[in-house]
Amino acid sequence: MKNRLSSIFIKGCAAGYTLVEVLVVVGLIGMASAGAFLVINNVSQATTDTKLLRDVTTINRAIGVYQASGGDLSGLTDPQAVLDRLKANMADNDAKKMAGLRSSLVDTRLKAIAQNATQAASSEQRAYWNAGTRAFFLANAGAVGIREFALDEALATVDYGNDVRNSAFKLATVKPWIWDTLETTAAPRSAPRKNTTTKGTPGTPGNPGGPLTLRAPIFSINGGEYNLTDYPLELTLSNPNPPNTSNILCSINGSGWTVYTNKLTINPQDTIPAMSATLIPDQFSDSPIVRQTYTTKPVTPEFDLSFDQGSYSYVDLGGLILPDNSSGSGAPPYGRLSLTNGAAIPDPYESSTYFQTKWTKDGSDPLASTTATVGPIFSNGFTEQQVPIALTDFGQNSSLTVKAGANTKNAAVFNNSAVVAKTLDIQVIKLRPPLITVNERDVTLNFDFSQRDVPRGAYIQYTTDGSDPGVSNDAPTTGLLYEGTFKLDGGAGSSVTITARVYPPTEYLAWFDASDTATTSVQLPIATEFYVGGNFMLANGVNGSGAPMRNIARLTGNGRVDTSFDVGAGTNANSLVGVIRQVSAGYVFAGGDFETVNHVARPAVVRLNPNGSVDPGFDAGLAGGK
Repeated sequence: MKNRLSSIFIKGCAAGYTLVEVLVVVGLIGMASAGAFLVINNVSQATTDTKLLRDVTTINRAIGVYQASGGDLSGLTDPQAVLDRLKANMADNDAKKMAGLRSSLVDTRLKAIAQNATQAASSEQRAYWNAGTRAFFLANAGAVGIREFALDEALATVDYGNDVRNSAFKLATVKPWIWDTLETTAAPRSAPRKNTTTKGTPGTPGNPGGPLTLRAPIFSINGGEYNLTDYPLELTLSNPNPPNTSNILCSINGSGWTVYTNKLTINPQDTIPAMSATLIPDQFSDSPIVRQTYTTKPVTPEFDLSFDQGSYSYVDLGGLILPDNSSGSGAPPYGRLSLTNGAAIPDPYESSTYFQTKWTKDGSDPLASTTATVGPIFSNGFTEQQVPIALTDFGQNSSLTVKAGANTKNAAVFNNSAVVAKTLDIQVIKLRPPLITVNERDVTLNFDFSQRDVPRGAYIQYTTDGSDPGVSNDAPTTGLLYEGTFKLDGGAGSSVTITARVYPPTEYLAWFDASDTATTSVQLPIATEFYVGGNFMLANGVNGSGAPMRNIARLTGNGRVDTSFDVGAGTNANSLVGVIRQVSAGYVFAGGDFETVNHVARPAVVRLNPNGSVDPGFDAGLAGGK
């Protein structure tokens, strides 16, 4: 009924309304003829919201009657100014022609009381004046609004003057007509005005006494907690304000404000502030800033660590092998660290900016260790990572424990992962016995290279008395280190037993077992070479030492000087070697009338090594005979 009555008063009789409609108008005007249309009591209502709703409804009815009777509220933006206009009396000339309305439509004590800043920031209900629709409406958010309408006794004596109203419906001044009408063309009928007294009515909030406050942008997705699999979110901001009145400004996590143009990509923990910025500052002021924060429940990455084998050999891990010191395998093996719950983590967040893989090989916790190896950088999807292993990782141990996991770099999105571990064992290689070759009295020992598994640094220890060089912690207990071909000592036809083993390099004892023994027994032939001593001098350089060799030499079976037996300068000048005897293992004893041998003091007797050099470990300590 209110909407219909408002339409009647605004359009006037010239619009051709029926008598029934005219009588209804007269009745409504008559209801206000006795004085003020609205009286607001300072009585507490059931709730503040209910009171404000009723007050706004009553005031809007008064506004409808005021406008129907010719009142004009255009240009008013201050809510109190609107109330004061309703308090004015009708001018005398107009009052004489109006059917009933004579004074103000509201109590002269009526006052609009605004919210404070704290109240405006809450969801408290407030009223706004909309100058466009010329009505008050309610909202639960926005700029500072009207908290309540109350009576102020100080306003009771204020004179609000007379108001000129140009009604299209007046008492007749020309008989016999009852009503006068304006000779104007009525505007076409419009749709009934929406009820502006219900909560949430669309409108542009205005600050009392200033430009209308724009409404804040509308978020297509509200802030809150979402599953990580929902991210990244696509956020759209909508502008609820009239076209060409404002732009939306937004920011991401406090970065610079920019004009919103396209959808925003939202990641966990993003905070998006937004506002409507006015393009017409004399008519509209900026909206409040609204913020939405998007979070997620942190996800725990889960990993698996795997290796092709549970144990590895020296050769598998690329150890250098003889005879060419080449690598045992083409490339060292590695473990594979894989993410097993990748389906729960969108690709953009499978990134080392969110979590970082680490591993250790000393048994310590990789997530706490300061010496852990950090995995490679990755982004937009986790790919399997290689965890290399090497001989040096084992040290002197027979096993190796590899541990891996991931530290979070954004605790709001990821937790630290659990630590996964694998223990690897050494695959021990048993060395093969050496190969023994005897030529006459010359003995050569060689490694068995039939398989590529002889480590660099392996060595051979031997004896010539048939005893075992022995094994203790994969090292020999007796015997001689083989350093090259040696001669057997003994009488012609005597038997000699050579026993030898191969031992691993000392730095890789855990990777190998010493070989079994290799044994060969030989019958010594008649010596084909012989030693000579006396008082003579060989030509310079014949023996390869670059100096004359006096008084001692070894000759081959054809009488030539054996240059592999090098006594250097020999005995001192004017001396005589009278006795020479070869003993076990190729050592040679010489005796005679001499003081030095190859410039080394050895009066009367000397023991020479199989190659002819003076044996420093034998010194009889005799005094010279001259």
